[in-house]
Amino acid sequence: MLLWSKGLGQTEIYMDFRHYRTIQDPDSKNVLIVGKMQSPVTWEFVITLQPEDIAGVMKALFTFPMLRFAIRNFYQYIVFLFNRKKFVPKDSDFVSKIRKSYLRMVKKQRIRAV
Repeated sequence: MLLWSKGLGQTEIYMDFRHYRTIQDPDSKNVLIVGKMQSPVTWEFVITLQPEDIAGVMKALFTFPMLRFAIRNFYQYIVFLFNRKKFVPKDSDFVSKIRKSYLRMVKKQRIRAV
């Protein structure tokens, strides 16, 4: 997946969701997608999906272009299943490290906002 935003200028960031982990936040029960982007910069990230996001996610996934794209490229999923050990993160504790960093940053921002 390529990610671009106006704030990045001409830079596109490559995201490979095969390397990321999806977990449930034990505190809020939200779903977290946790990972590290590698190219062209190294960014650790946490994407938090909340219950109100379900409608938007479903809206994006169940469109004719997305369904056609998924069907045409379904073989990629089969290839992934056979090679999934290759995508296991080398750092077995990376999820907790990223989560700790995230919680520290969020707490700092909340303290400054008060």
